[in-house]
Amino acid sequence: MIKKKEYLQQLPLLSFCGQKYDIPTIKTQLFSVLLEAEDINYIIKRGAAYSAISSENFLFLDVTNYLAAGSTYDQFVKAYGATLTKSFFPYEYFDNLEKLTSTVFPPYTAFFSSLKGRNTLEPTTNEVLSTEEDQVASRFSRLEDSPHLSPEQISGVALYRYEQLSQMFVDNQWTFGDFLAYYNNRLVHILHCFCLRIKVATYNSETFTVILEKYIISETSNLLWKRLTT
Repeated sequence: MIKKKEYLQQLPLLSFCGQKYDIPTIKTQLFSVLLEAEDINYIIKRGAAYSAISSENFLFLDVTNYLAAGSTYDQFVKAYGATLTKSFFPYEYFDNLEKLTSTVFPPYTAFFSSLKGRNTLEPTTNEVLSTEEDQVASRFSRLEDSPHLSPEQISGVALYRYEQLSQMFVDNQWTFGDFLAYYNNRLVHILHCFCLRIKVATYNSETFTVILEKYIISETSNLLWKRLTT
């Protein structure tokens, strides 16, 4: 019963590759706040990566430690029934902070990734498409005797994705900074839905809601937010 109570008292904060990127970026403010507001139970560190940080009310974990090597973010959330994808963002195009105020949507070519060697809007040959994307793909010729997407289908779906993002950008009268916020918020929302589903599967949703509301407005989280934004 004691262990169950301790588990319920801790709010899991999951990240994907956060042990190498997010945590090191905010570690100065994070540890300052945790030491000031509550006790740190333990820290598991591997090289420069923070695999786990446990305090009285929070448990920071990186889910990549519990997945097969090479697992992607989309594969992870879809395995637990997530219906949203993480959208698309032109990482290499964003090379100047001045672009945050731009009201012009990046061109199609801006979504090319030199790391992947292709435009990130293009689905892989065996990617599971959304209902709308599958309808778009059906307009193009398929490969004979193959379940994989043809080059024409890949190009068609990629163009459809670009047009959808571009239209949303225009309709909402966004700046490029607004688009970045949308992309990041979508990532967070997907992971939040995953956390909610896992927690509710273990205990009832009412209990989890109470815990979530308690710690979102907790002294520790408010203090950390102030440190990170000032």
